[in-house]
Amino acid sequence: MTSWLGGILKDPEKRAIASWLGAGALAVAGVIGSIIAFYVDHKEPHEKSVTNIYILDENAAKTLTAQLISDRLTPASSGSREAVGGAVESIARGAAAGDGRLQQALALLKENKVGEAVQLLSSIAEEKTARAEQAATRAEQAITQAENDRKEAAIAYRNFGAIAALRDPKKSLEAYARAVELNPDDKESLYWHGWLSLLAGHLTAAEKSLAQLLKLASATGDQRGVYRANLRLGELAQARGELAVGLDDEEKAKQIAIEQTAVNPDDREWQRDLAVAYEKIADVHVVQGKLADALKHYKDDTIITERLAKSDPMDARGQRDLSICYDKIGDVEMAQGDLNGALKSYQEGLAIKEHLAQFDPDSPGWQADLSVSYEKLGGVQEVQGNLAGALKSYSDSLAIRERLATSDPSNAGWQRDLSVSYNKVGGVQEAQGNLAGALKSYSDSLAIRERLATSDPSNAGWQRDLSVSYNKVGGVQEAQGNLAGALKSYSDSLAIADRLAASDPGNAQWQYDLGISNERIGGVQEAQGDLKAAFKSYEAKREIISRLAASDSVNAGWQRDLSVSYNKLGSVQEAQGNLSGALKSYSDSLAIRDRLASSDPGNAGWQRDLSYSFGKLASLHRQSGDTAKARGFLQQGQAIMVRLTKLSPDNAVWKKDLAWFEGQIKELDDSAGHSRASPRSSKHP
Repeated sequence: MTSWLGGILKDPEKRAIASWLGAGALAVAGVIGSIIAFYVDHKEPHEKSVTNIYILDENAAKTLTAQLISDRLTPASSGSREAVGGAVESIARGAAAGDGRLQQALALLKENKVGEAVQLLSSIAEEKTARAEQAATRAEQAITQAENDRKEAAIAYRNFGAIAALRDPKKSLEAYARAVELNPDDKESLYWHGWLSLLAGHLTAAEKSLAQLLKLASATGDQRGVYRANLRLGELAQARGELAVGLDDEEKAKQIAIEQTAVNPDDREWQRDLAVAYEKIADVHVVQGKLADALKHYKDDTIITERLAKSDPMDARGQRDLSICYDKIGDVEMAQGDLNGALKSYQEGLAIKEHLAQFDPDSPGWQADLSVSYEKLGGVQEVQGNLAGALKSYSDSLAIRERLATSDPSNAGWQRDLSVSYNKVGGVQEAQGNLAGALKSYSDSLAIRERLATSDPSNAGWQRDLSVSYNKVGGVQEAQGNLAGALKSYSDSLAIADRLAASDPGNAQWQYDLGISNERIGGVQEAQGDLKAAFKSYEAKREIISRLAASDSVNAGWQRDLSVSYNKLGSVQEAQGNLSGALKSYSDSLAIRDRLASSDPGNAGWQRDLSYSFGKLASLHRQSGDTAKARGFLQQGQAIMVRLTKLSPDNAVWKKDLAWFEGQIKELDDSAGHSRASPRSSKHP
């Protein structure tokens, strides 16, 4: 996705929400011939009427539209081609009728001088608006003319907005806002104003326009309008964390698309719209933690998208859509712990994006897509323990996003994406032991997220991002021994997480976030010696994650987090002298980790988790005097860490873990049966 609001999708959206439409070289080959034919066929002898030069037949208008779309630099959405095509036809009609400025605008568009055309169209719209306002002050008999003037001005702004969207979303949003102001019943302007407002994070403004669109489209039987309104209202509800509402809206959009594809089986746009609806439903399921449901809908999306892409290999949009399908499936496979499957899916998506981007390396759209693929590959490499590879992938993504964010500081989506990249790089730096570097990266991300969250407190996604950043900064502060600073950061995170979770108990992600914040605070309380408070915080996290893990047994991430919770509780019980309670907690954790590690031996993170559980049990048995069991657990943990450190010699945390196991075994050798240091000094992953 990349991506404007949370990620890159084949149809621009929320979070992260960005889909870029750039036809690139794949489409150019199919367009060049018709462009040449257009200019040859429309060379007019000088003696012919000058207005005939500006008459575009249907094929010529489509060719010019395709040329403009292929060179766009901004995100596209459902209906982008129609919006630009409508503007081209409207401008051409005015030019053919003798409007000199529209003749000039059309000529500029033919020469791909979009920026100059936008300036001219803006001045035309402003003058038409001024004329409409003057007409409104005249006598009562001129009311009809004033209304016509306002509608004409609204059309001018709509044309201006459609062309501006090719280069400048901010200008486009402003243009559509004026169009809606001049004609509140213009469904096309309502859609684009609502969608662009959603992308910019202006949720209240987006809701107003999209709700009006739904009302008008429903009253007139405009199924495309009803579909688009429901689709975007569903994303808006998700951005606010209202998942049940969002899912209902997306289901309505899907049903309309199913009905329309049945009536119009050869309509590619309705086929694509159905695929998009499947994707949006799956997105909600992901946030709900329903990974099996999400994977099913993503695969439904892929079946349609693959068919469309194969039917027209020269359609770059279709090829890009397919790459996003692979990314989405890879995301779910990652969440399920299927690293090999995720890596394969991400690589298939990357291959398509690299093929598209190599023909137009300066296109922001293709570059944003590449940044997403680099980030996803880095995620797999990080979990596999390949920190050097992960840092390289994350840094490649970061470099692209820094350029994009600098080119347009007002683009909230690009700013949010940049904050994600800082966090990704910081995570690897932290794992490598570079705490100063990690704190700098996390702080850079936090600064962006504080600005975004302040700009729109109603945007739940940005509030959640801010909560995550507080936790990341707190983690480094804790590792540096700054417990007071860490507690402050974790408490700031908890305050946000608590508000979000209370606002929607059905939002699994927010419930999980609340659990994480409680766990982080428990860690500081334990370090400060307040064991009673720490146990209470850890138990709050365990209760939440137990409910989530029970609700979706295939969610490997939740299973793993449940094992962490058992270890945290066991650690406090051990410190309190409750060794039987600690043994039960550590054993419950080990059972989960053994299942996960056995299911995927290539998942380095799960292997390291297993070694950690061996260490915890070894410590406990040393305290109880059972050195034989302690040695057995230590040797199993050591064997795992030997394999992992060979895999990634630069992983500072793993080297520290291996040294700990070796030290514990040496102590047993030096003084058999004597209980000494506890493995709690080994930091939990």
